Amino acid sequence: MSEASDNTRKTAHEKRIESARKEVARKSAEYQKMLARRERFLESNDKRVDEIRKKYDQSLERKRKRTDERIAENRKKISQNKNLDPEKRKRLEARQKRNEDIVAAHRKRKDAAIKKHRDGLADKRRVRDEKIKKYVEEEQIKRENRLKRIIRDKNNLIQKKRIKVIIITVIVLFFTILMIERVMPGSKLKKAGVIDDTPIEEELDIPDIVEDTKEYAALDGISENQLLWNLLMEHFDGNKTAVLGVMCNLNSESKLTAVNLEDYNNQLWGIDDESYTERVNRKTIDKTDFTQSRADNVSNGYYNKYNQWVNKDGGYGYAQYTSFEKKQELYQFAETWFGPGGEGENYKFNIGDPTMQAHFIIHLLESPEYQNMDYMIRNAQNVVDACYYWLKMYEIPYDPYNDNYFTLAFDRAAAADSIQAACDN
Repeated sequence: MSEASDNTRKTAHEKRIESARKEVARKSAEYQKMLARRERFLESNDKRVDEIRKKYDQSLERKRKRTDERIAENRKKISQNKNLDPEKRKRLEARQKRNEDIVAAHRKRKDAAIKKHRDGLADKRRVRDEKIKKYVEEEQIKRENRLKRIIRDKNNLIQKKRIKVIIITVIVLFFTILMIERVMPGSKLKKAGVIDDTPIEEELDIPDIVEDTKEYAALDGISENQLLWNLLMEHFDGNKTAVLGVMCNLNSESKLTAVNLEDYNNQLWGIDDESYTERVNRKTIDKTDFTQSRADNVSNGYYNKYNQWVNKDGGYGYAQYTSFEKKQELYQFAETWFGPGGEGENYKFNIGDPTMQAHFIIHLLESPEYQNMDYMIRNAQNVVDACYYWLKMYEIPYDPYNDNYFTLAFDRAAAADSIQAACDN
């Protein structure tokens, strides 16, 4: 490894760390701005609440004053009426006293309710403030830990690359020396008897080694769409409505093509679907790059305000899997499928294999996470409803019509007739 190359890697590493630090600082500034906006909102809200309370207290005071005036007027009338029978006067005074007791009890309950309500609001405010303070502290710790992880991972990666280069260099040097010793007459290795250059008089009858593993799995003479249709029909027990609901959504996402890379990324990276798939299969684009939708040092995601990674693009496969979790599940499923004991163990690893991806969709439908969606699709009354359940419970895409996916479900279900005509033989 040359010193210039080492310095270049070190500089790039420092730039990435500096970029991560700037990102952490930017997120911290955003949080501070968010807290400042919240404080301004709470301040204006407190003023508004104080005005409402003041008006309410004034209104309550006026009502109580009118009530007191009526009570005083009734007492005055009773005291001024001298012609009343003593028994009747006594009853009127007793009734007046009961009325006054009722009014006093009502006021007491009212005052207690007002106090309880205002104390409750104060308690809620305090709890919210504590939660926000705790959340901000936790997010700050997460950002700092993420920066530490980035630095540690980059250092480990550089160290691994250095070790790999050293090992490769040593191996190359060893075989170079070995070849020189083999071809040079009178070499020390030949004299020591390590290398036997005696000519072989009879060629050994060794059969050619046959490569058992084939490049990619065949479709057995049927189209990719027909294969997917057959496997989904088997999963849904012949329920064509359910099958069309799933395939209409997949058609909208990928045109029912397993190797489909999102069109935006075709243009961004200047690569077609087949070439991208081949790079993933040959590990030119490794598992990390594939799952995080990164290639050629171009990042297609961002960290949201909750410090969670979000992919903007990089969708791949039948369902245009975009999130880190789903692409990781697809990759791991493919490793198991083409690994020892898997159904595709006689074939080379192929992330775009239609059979593997079709079984991955069935694997998702049978998983506990989407068991309820699978049940709803099976019992859908029509293809539009089946499309809607897939959109609402699994894909959750952007809704251009802003009507809870109802119109989008109709749009996608429009392809049902053409799909059925092509596959339902």
